[in-house]
Amino acid sequence: MFDILDRNLAVPFFTDKNKKELIELKYGTFSCYFYEGHRTIKQTLYEDAVLCLKRTESPFAYELVVSGISNAKCFYDSRQTFKVQKNMHLRIYRINMNQDVCLTWTVEGLIETFEFVCNRDVLQEAAENFMAVAYECIYENEYKSPRTLITESKLLSLYSAHVESKTCSEILKAKTEVYGTFIPDDANDDSTSTFIRYVPYTGTEPTHGTPLLVLEATLFIYRPDVRDYIVNGKVFIKISESESFTYHMEVYSTEIPSIYQTVDVNMNPIFKHDELEFYWNYYENKRAYSFKVTLNDREVYEGFKELLTKSIFEVASKSLFSRYRRQNQDYIINTLANNAASFMDSDSEEEDDEGEGDKKVDGCFLEFLNMKNNDSGVCLVNEDNSAQNNEAKDLFYSDGSQKNSILSTSHKSNLSFVIRGNKVGIYSLYGSGINFTRSIQDIQTINGKNPLYPTNAILHDQESSYLLYDVNMKNNIVYKMDLGRVINICPNPQTLDTLNNDQTIVGITSNSLFRIDPRQKRINKINDLDYKKYSSMPEFSTVASSRSKYVAVGSKKGVIRIFSELNKVAAITLPPIGEPILGLDVTLDGRYLIATCSNFLILVHTLLNDQAITLRIKPEHVTLMNEAVSFKRAYFDIHNRNDIVCITGSFVVIWNFKNVCQGDFTCYKMQRLEAPIVSSTSDSKDDLIIAVCCIFKKKKKNLD
Repeated sequence: MFDILDRNLAVPFFTDKNKKELIELKYGTFSCYFYEGHRTIKQTLYEDAVLCLKRTESPFAYELVVSGISNAKCFYDSRQTFKVQKNMHLRIYRINMNQDVCLTWTVEGLIETFEFVCNRDVLQEAAENFMAVAYECIYENEYKSPRTLITESKLLSLYSAHVESKTCSEILKAKTEVYGTFIPDDANDDSTSTFIRYVPYTGTEPTHGTPLLVLEATLFIYRPDVRDYIVNGKVFIKISESESFTYHMEVYSTEIPSIYQTVDVNMNPIFKHDELEFYWNYYENKRAYSFKVTLNDREVYEGFKELLTKSIFEVASKSLFSRYRRQNQDYIINTLANNAASFMDSDSEEEDDEGEGDKKVDGCFLEFLNMKNNDSGVCLVNEDNSAQNNEAKDLFYSDGSQKNSILSTSHKSNLSFVIRGNKVGIYSLYGSGINFTRSIQDIQTINGKNPLYPTNAILHDQESSYLLYDVNMKNNIVYKMDLGRVINICPNPQTLDTLNNDQTIVGITSNSLFRIDPRQKRINKINDLDYKKYSSMPEFSTVASSRSKYVAVGSKKGVIRIFSELNKVAAITLPPIGEPILGLDVTLDGRYLIATCSNFLILVHTLLNDQAITLRIKPEHVTLMNEAVSFKRAYFDIHNRNDIVCITGSFVVIWNFKNVCQGDFTCYKMQRLEAPIVSSTSDSKDDLIIAVCCIFKKKKKNLD
């Protein structure tokens, strides 16, 4: 925080060799800490004190003088003098929530500590100048030599380059950090956020590699205790290649610990082009740190941005950037660096703001209950029989080894379905509440011999039935559930999606795309006219369809294909940007597509197929989250066009879609719940329903 080895700050104060008073700090509170048995007693001596550094008659000897007006009860003199020397352990900190500047020192041989806390109107620059002069005095006293002859190595042998804030005891065991509601909004009152202790990073040692780029920049570190970036000084940034598809970035100077890390998507890179700034995360001892650097030259900044995005792509994809066509190269760089100034076509501007209300969160929290196992009937009727409901609810949650895994919500009946192992819990949504209605126990295949543990489930046929698929059964069969009966309907899917009012379903395997029509009388329900199989291995991983004709398919290789007809070549093929596609969703009109990767989202304008952007959590918010970003499938809120909803760990994140399209790519709000989130969806009243790992209880939260 304080650059105490910037010796240039001290130069003006030593020019007049006849001047006894070198520098002073006005004003502050002077206190003394002394020890009585196991107690530490603090005495405040002067409220409006002046701290001064003075020459003495002896060469290379200086005094630290504190003067002030003591109160009537104080029996100490109004002027105190201390010998300036190495063993006084002069230090500077920021203390308390106000981040007041504080200087402390001791006297050799005594167990007393003295403290000078600067008033609020004392500028940080004044404190830095004072410390620079103080250390010059200490250097001269230690080496009995003029300050002009002291070498840098001698300076470093005395004191470290930086002294960080003293925020906690160095002896007491820290409690486990518990975070409350967290909403990353600069306008928030501090009371809504949890105070996070800052632990300085220690840095890492670099390894040898071939330098590709070296440049100079100004480094800032994000301090969670003050919720702001603090300048660390001038640094050098070096990008190097150590082996094929392995790149490293090193940030270093003589005055800070070196930051050396692998270049990959975990850096969470964010570029701010207008300000020539670059933000990223660095991990050390399971803690996430956030840094930013600012550059002064536009051309250098663009070169740095291009090299870093290329390196991230090659590390993630294990393929050479140069093997792609120029158009695809531009797409990769523009997407990773968010070069698009805006993301909205002329038609989108006609959208009105209707329905742009505040989104509310219904927390579905689970608790483990020890209950007896009984048989439970199946009924989808929304009844309110408390005793019967409680018995079914107890049975549903009686197996503590199972976790909630899938959440589906019917927008017509206001029912939510939660899959837990081979059971389905049914909840009714009414008003602002959630009520457990019934459960379906021990789901089995038609022959009743094999239990069914769904890994995929979707509502179908205008939400009158439930399609279930268990990838672990390896029989490639999707089952249809209708009021408790399980019916075999088709072979061979791995992932399903349905949104149209017709009864067909789009499915994929790792190398094929097809449409399923359950109305066909034969065993194989795949429509032969809507079937395409690839001889290569595209490694399809997820599928989504719109109410229009478009179907989007993502792959583990990161390729996104958009089809207008299933039995033909994709109308749009977007190259990978280095990460597998975990989930897809499209708007109802098929104009926009959101793809989910582990660390970021990709928003694609399908009418401008060479234009895409990435949506990320800000690096400083990752520091505050204290957990790695791991997104689950993001989706457009079909009731509110202005929202993109996603979850990561125990956080729900909502981007304002309209603002994103206008170029504000970090326009989001997020909130932490009390347990890891399994899934989320919206009900017909535009509330957000959340499933977490443990039990439902009524809890509404407003992300504002």
